[in-house]
Amino acid sequence: MNWARLHLDNVRVSERQWRLLTACFPKASFHSTKVDKVIKVDGIDNSLCPYATLPNDWNAYLDALSTNTRQKIRRLLKQVDASSEYRITVATSETFDRDLKTLLGFWDTKWRARKADRMDGLIRSNGT
Repeated sequence: MNWARLHLDNVRVSERQWRLLTACFPKASFHSTKVDKVIKVDGIDNSLCPYATLPNDWNAYLDALSTNTRQKIRRLLKQVDASSEYRITVATSETFDRDLKTLLGFWDTKWRARKADRMDGLIRSNGT
């Protein structure tokens, strides 16, 4: 490859993985910088990448919850099932593009008023 610059954004890896990755680059010319992505208006840090380690299946997830929480979830799911406004599906390789478009549509509805000037670019960069 003939390139002189590599730019990575929002890399979520352990310190060990980061060291292994960056060890491949010449020390003299490689620089790593943490960019401040805190929104001044409300203090939201956009560099945070929250995640949750989930069990392998839905029932194992439910088993880890309290009885009260399981009941609330089941009640909510019954309401969703009874309504024709929304449906819960499992994405497949055939439905992935459509499902991602739907998810980004929800995100657009939530954030367009606040991120209007950047919204189209943000959605484009996330897969549609």
